[in-house]
Amino acid sequence: MGLVLSVLFHSPALGSTDATDVQVPAQFYVLCGNELALATVNLDDNLVELFTSLQRNPATSRIIPAKVTLGDCIFYKLKDPVLFAWHDPQEGFTFLHQAKERCEEAGNRLCVDPTTTTVRLLAEQLSPDYAYLSIELPDPSLEATRELRADHATLFERLQVTVKRLGSWVPADVERNQKDGFFTADIAELPSAFKDIHDALAEPRRYKASSVEDTDDYQFARKRYNVQFDRIFTPVETESTESSVVVVHSREFAAFYNVLRGFNEDALRLANQYPASVKASNFVIHFLQPPFLSLHSRNLEYQQNKPWGFPIFLDASSPNVFRKFIPTYNCMVVSARFEIPFVICEVISDKWQSDRYRMLVHATALARAGQFLLRSTSRQKFFLVAIYLDADMVASRYIVMESEGGSDECERRPVSIHQKDFDLRRTNDQVDFLRDMYNLAARLDALSDELDPTKKGQLLHIHQAASKVALVSDSNQTMIEGHTAMHSITEESTRSWGLQGENDPGIFAAEDIQGILCQMDYYEIDFRPHGHPCLAVIINKTREWRYLKFVEATEVEILQYLTGIQSLSNHTITDVQFWPMLLRNLDELLWSVALQLVEAVTFMHKHNIAHMDLKPSNIIIPPEGGRLTIIDFNVSIPVRNPDATYMGVVGTENYIAPEVLEGHYKPILADLWSCGRTLEDLCVGCRPSEDCAMLLRISRQLMEQDPEARPKMSTVLEWLASSRRENTQSHEVLVPQ
Repeated sequence: MGLVLSVLFHSPALGSTDATDVQVPAQFYVLCGNELALATVNLDDNLVELFTSLQRNPATSRIIPAKVTLGDCIFYKLKDPVLFAWHDPQEGFTFLHQAKERCEEAGNRLCVDPTTTTVRLLAEQLSPDYAYLSIELPDPSLEATRELRADHATLFERLQVTVKRLGSWVPADVERNQKDGFFTADIAELPSAFKDIHDALAEPRRYKASSVEDTDDYQFARKRYNVQFDRIFTPVETESTESSVVVVHSREFAAFYNVLRGFNEDALRLANQYPASVKASNFVIHFLQPPFLSLHSRNLEYQQNKPWGFPIFLDASSPNVFRKFIPTYNCMVVSARFEIPFVICEVISDKWQSDRYRMLVHATALARAGQFLLRSTSRQKFFLVAIYLDADMVASRYIVMESEGGSDECERRPVSIHQKDFDLRRTNDQVDFLRDMYNLAARLDALSDELDPTKKGQLLHIHQAASKVALVSDSNQTMIEGHTAMHSITEESTRSWGLQGENDPGIFAAEDIQGILCQMDYYEIDFRPHGHPCLAVIINKTREWRYLKFVEATEVEILQYLTGIQSLSNHTITDVQFWPMLLRNLDELLWSVALQLVEAVTFMHKHNIAHMDLKPSNIIIPPEGGRLTIIDFNVSIPVRNPDATYMGVVGTENYIAPEVLEGHYKPILADLWSCGRTLEDLCVGCRPSEDCAMLLRISRQLMEQDPEARPKMSTVLEWLASSRRENTQSHEVLVPQ
């Protein structure tokens, strides 16, 4: 079934639940999944009006998106109302997911017509603690998954990869996705299909001597480097040979000459002194661009720093729950017609090797997908080449191919990998690798002709189906990272929000950064907070640690200003670790975290700074509790005139105030809405309690549609302080309804 939205009635403003009172609007909670929101209806409103009010209310519109129409939904009256009490004296706390299951029981649901059914008809007498209605919403995530499985089952299955942990690329992930395929560097162990490709790439490059002897490129290359020239070039009398393609242009001799004249002399210094970016540019210019750019093939296209034209699907700790993932590579050679990569290259070397394993996991999916896209009559085996350049200028070339095995077309078959390393500090390895790349270009040009034109649109259809919405399996909607749907991300965004994992040093592993840390006597990266690629905790020999962050110039100016203000309320800069969603005892720490958040935003607003991107991932706190920190001021605004209106849209989806989305806003007032939304998120993860109920009421006040009606943060701080000072049991006295 689709996502079920249940309605809870909670009417402190109603004064009575008597069904005869038709003039006073009823306030009630809306439960969507595990998220509560407040709605307001009249008892004589029909369910169409109820549905429309939820869509139009900014606080609840995220639950029922505008694109969802009334006709997309099914309305059910609950025969036996379901209790959603905050606290049951007999059973203790009622967990929302347990009550939700009762709302979804088929025997308890009666389908009703929303145009003729009013709120009054849901029950003879309404109680503020019961659900009387469920609305089954269309779940586009499930529809996308079903479409993929129904229309593209084979290709969808082949594009799936399994990782032990999202964000972690380790050798075990490669082995897991090979599904018993072999991984070897021993030529003697290669089966015939692999050996044929290996031998074809190692064949000498043949040229017709009479056609090139008078060219300068040939003369320079032949005379200056005759030993290496004879190692990879062989003359022929005619262009018709039984072996490799004849060289038809003297530019290949120029590429050979440039490798030995330029790259060879710099290789040792590149390996020992220069950062990865310099190594990468030299590698690409000398070894990848010449063979693939000069080929002028209608079948192949050379690309740099571009994402794939289709996703793969990551399956992590929960079976069959997928995150669609669009890889990006430094260099690729793709089919010009099918857009499937034949070559993927990771030429930004790192010490941690995660890029190598990520590349090989992706390659297993490509090998399976490519084999499926071949003509059924083709005698060729699809293969691709993955290339990884490490910090020592060793280029590892991997031939990746689907192995025999598996009778079902949809079954993920074994994928095998052969590795060959070329030490590009050595002259012979340099020319051998260049030769292999030219032979590879010719081989892939021929392989591209074997792709089945009738399957041309399948990768595009996969991309279109998966692009509609975030993707989640229809057989298991297990919660992952707080969401039932896995959002689509590109390769670059995986690095920006921490998909590589908390313990991956990321940019802090760069050689120049490591040099600076050594000079500071900070030699070890302790960890990186999840979701923040520019943050790291570093420790020195005495185990002292500091918080290190890369920031933009604008953020530096704002942080310098706020840091210069001495106040116990200044939570802007301090040593921190994790954000609140990782708190191990959130129920116990809820009040402390909320109070510090309000205190921090009050401090910023007092000093005329609007953060403009308040959200849980920009709030950091130790996992066991402690001092809270606000981070990421890169879009913050120094507000000189609190009444000034700003234009444009800034912030993060679902945390942006309604007026900001409309393009005209007052920054301080917009911050209030975002803070309310963040408080709401914080409370959703907690058990029901008086503190939680009060904070939810505050969040609704802060998320008022009218910006001028929102309470100032200083007022909210007074409410919280007064609550603890008086130790009151009635929060309604402190927080106006």
